[in-house]
Amino acid sequence: RSLAILAVVIHHWLLFNPYSSSVRIFTNIADLIQTLAGTVVHLFFILSGCGLTVSYFKKGAVSWREWAKRRFRKIVAPYLIIVTATFVLANFMNFIFPNAVKTSFSPFSLLTYLTYTRNFYSPGWGLNPTLWFMPVIIGLYILFPFLVRTLKKRGPLLLLAISVLITYGSLAA
Repeated sequence: RSLAILAVVIHHWLLFNPYSSSVRIFTNIADLIQTLAGTVVHLFFILSGCGLTVSYFKKGAVSWREWAKRRFRKIVAPYLIIVTATFVLANFMNFIFPNAVKTSFSPFSLLTYLTYTRNFYSPGWGLNPTLWFMPVIIGLYILFPFLVRTLKKRGPLLLLAISVLITYGSLAA
């Protein structure tokens, strides 16, 4: 999982920091690394889900309420703080240095981040584009108890079938 995290960081670094070289081979290599590292994002989601599942089965019976509270403290609360701070800082910088920071964001942009609907509102994408995955994580957290129960009661084959349906259904939506 740590290698997947490293690949995700490298992917985003190359994605958001312009790179080019007069030596074309370096640019081609950077493009290839960015593409391959971006593919690992999917692997990171799978490995994270496996980690949650292994942890769940090691601990035995878990209160879903306690599990959700822990996820909130560990993932959601810091996200809400970061999004709000980014919104305030971006608009403050636009107000103080309008020639240097040309973009400001509406309160609706902040609302879409706070409600995990940012992926449906393109004017807000620039606020913090690296947080695109949070609606995905929240959706997976919501599905996790259902998927674990399916695995325990119906077995891995039905879990796989349901996971495929959920995956392709979410892509279609």
